Amino acid sequence: MSKKINPNCVKIHRNYSVEDIANSLSVHKNTVRGWFKKGLDTIDNNKPALVLGSVLKQFLKGRRMANKRVCKLHEIYCMKCRKPRIPAENMADFKLINQNKGCLIALCPVCHSVMNKFVSLGKIRLIMDKLDVALPQDQKRLFNPSNPLVNSNLKQREKTL
Repeated sequence: MSKKINPNCVKIHRNYSVEDIANSLSVHKNTVRGWFKKGLDTIDNNKPALVLGSVLKQFLKGRRMANKRVCKLHEIYCMKCRKPRIPAENMADFKLINQNKGCLIALCPVCHSVMNKFVSLGKIRLIMDKLDVALPQDQKRLFNPSNPLVNSNLKQREKTL
């Protein structure tokens, strides 16, 4: 699994060599050399290869944006398929996390894995227009303390004995 590289670690007014880039971003030198093949521009063709900080930062931000997948309001991102998907049979369960936020839980229609999406309570009504969302209900108690069981009065039972 690859780690996320933070473009904010790069200073835009500095020139970087391959070793400098590798040390500041905690990647291997061969990774940086691979970036040259993928389009990272150098200042000139001389050795050692130098890269402007602003060019490096823009390159890293472009790579990060290319990997983003934006979901529509009624879609949930499937981690197994790596795509935004509409839940199977347009059904999802809603689990309340706190007063402002909850989690939609649904099945992927393609790979049948579980998908999760965090949503605010303000948006849940908009999502319910497109999906069948099952909201949580209060659970009924097995024992109601206001109506005690018939054989639970111990004082009357002692008198009869």
